[in-house]
Amino acid sequence: AAAGGDANDALAELLGPSRGGPGGGGAMRELPVFEDPTDEALHVALREWRKATAAANRKRPFRVFPERTLQDLVAKKPTTTSELQKVWGLGPARLARHGDEVLAVV
Repeated sequence: AAAGGDANDALAELLGPSRGGPGGGGAMRELPVFEDPTDEALHVALREWRKATAAANRKRPFRVFPERTLQDLVAKKPTTTSELQKVWGLGPARLARHGDEVLAVV
């Protein structure tokens, strides 16, 4: 399998089965497609971090960071707290809770 397929397989495993259909809570969203394999790998790493953080805090992953925030992190690749402040969805509370951890992943 191609390297991109491996990352997609890892994402599918993280997301689990689709919950579409009656009473299923909504259909699974399409995953973003990244031209650069490095961006795709970063997105996978951020999703894994978000899933682990959510589980540790007994929250749903989107409550830690919505998908749009993960995509903006991949696009901007911040390396400082001031750069993190420019990422969509990262206000003072999320920065205080997760800023250092996110910078370590990015």
